[in-house]
Amino acid sequence: MVLFEERFLNDFKIGISISESQDIYKYGLGTMHLEDITVEMARYLLACGAIIAYGGNIKYNKTPNYTVIL
Repeated sequence: MVLFEERFLNDFKIGISISESQDIYKYGLGTMHLEDITVEMARYLLACGAIIAYGGNIKYNKTPNYTVIL
């Protein structure tokens, strides 16, 4: 089954930058929400043919490390 008739983002380079902020907690969100949206957005973009360019700190010592998640 084909979900997309054409890969309308084929070969587009799309940059993603994810960072945590203390402000998200006051809206009832947390790091788990950032993980979820990061993975879901990456899946969607890849399924549409995009090339993902992610900017992150590979040596970031906190959990989660979004570079590792992707």
